[in-house]
Amino acid sequence: MMSLRLRLVAIIGVSLSVLWTAVAVWMFMDVRQQLHSALDERLAASSRMVAGLVSRLPPEQMQVGTKTPLPLQVAARDGLACEVSLMHGEVALQTIARTATSPGLDKAGPGFATRVFGGQSWRIYVLVENGLRIATADRIDAREALLREIALTAGLPFAVALSGSLLLLWFGAGRGLLPIERIR
Repeated sequence: MMSLRLRLVAIIGVSLSVLWTAVAVWMFMDVRQQLHSALDERLAASSRMVAGLVSRLPPEQMQVGTKTPLPLQVAARDGLACEVSLMHGEVALQTIARTATSPGLDKAGPGFATRVFGGQSWRIYVLVENGLRIATADRIDAREALLREIALTAGLPFAVALSGSLLLLWFGAGRGLLPIERIR
């Protein structure tokens, strides 16, 4: 037969656990959505920044078929990519700058997209402006690694706090039921 203390702790403990786990999942889903939005905005901002830098280049270097190397060096850390191409109407004619890690983003259309290149999923943003096509991208696995890190950073203290709460509930229920135990 289950003691009153054990029943009380089980009922309250399960209730608290379910409630706080639901809240934690809800918060994580919101953080996940906010993070994806922030990372997408970063891609768009990067494209706009590169467009601004390229627009300052001398016009003679912005001609299709120019063999003169561009002074623009596009550098990125692993998992990020950028490509700058000259456009003629709707067709990209010549890539003038590209990161070393770029998977070849010339097939992506304007705006946001998620594509697989070389077995890797990439989140891509393409900006077409003033005869330029700027594509920026980051790998989905890098985004997911960031989400896992956030979940671990938030989840570990949550698990410790929940365990501590259940332990305190056990001792608190025992202390609160002490007068009943004396009567028994």
